[in-house]
Amino acid sequence: MTRTFALSRIEFASSSFLMESFINPWGEDDPILAQIHSGEFDEGESIAFWAYAVSLAGRNAVVLDVGAFTGLFSLLATALAPNVKAIAFEPATVSYGRLAQNVIWNGMDVRILAANLAASDTPQLLTLRHAFGIYSRSPGESVNASVEADHTQAVAAVDLDMLLGTRDQLPHYLNSAAFSVGPIEEIAAIKIDVEGYEAPVLRGGLKLLRRYRPPLICEAWNTDAESAISRILEPEGYVVKRNEGERNLVALPEERLGPLRAAYVAWKQSHAPSLELRASRVFTFAL
Repeated sequence: MTRTFALSRIEFASSSFLMESFINPWGEDDPILAQIHSGEFDEGESIAFWAYAVSLAGRNAVVLDVGAFTGLFSLLATALAPNVKAIAFEPATVSYGRLAQNVIWNGMDVRILAANLAASDTPQLLTLRHAFGIYSRSPGESVNASVEADHTQAVAAVDLDMLLGTRDQLPHYLNSAAFSVGPIEEIAAIKIDVEGYEAPVLRGGLKLLRRYRPPLICEAWNTDAESAISRILEPEGYVVKRNEGERNLVALPEERLGPLRAAYVAWKQSHAPSLELRASRVFTFAL
């Protein structure tokens, strides 16, 4: 089988970063990167709002990327804002390995903490279901029991509220002495994309939401998922709205709703020509 290693440069607004992949006869092994190359990436509004939220970040702000896959949202945040750090949660072993490699390619070792962990409402061991073979990666990997699986993987899950603790209280990965994640001063934004498991993730992070009031981007597969997410966030003073044409919801704290919406519209207009992900090959090597 012919296989090609490829290094791609991703550009968005004033930023750029690198992502690696392998191109096989059946296609690119990072389907998100493949979508960007083909112009078929379908979360353009979410990426734009993420970039806007990052542009508002303070000096020591953190973003949380829950279900990071190979790191697109974390890499974009740290490329756009030199003051921002990212904590990227990715439980799937093969996807986590690629996430770590992408972090290293971009020299973001001290700005993106890649944590091989799932998030839930309580610390526990979960079963992650993989639709394809052991050496493949797919954004559809899920702890949702309805997903048809080729194989399963035991993964450790933590609640996001654990991030409020001191380093000696934090779980694996998050307790790194080389990469201190706290004490957190500001959470600029949170993205949650965990294939139908968003509600437990939110329940495990309510203390964080109450303290820092960050905007959220949250995937919702269907109207039932959207209702479940709204039932958690609306009593916490969040307004939830679906991005048109996307699976994602955006949730904003009520007290910031008007100013955020108005400023976002103005920001989009001023950045409009560059608010599209573009990808180009930097290097390829046939194996």
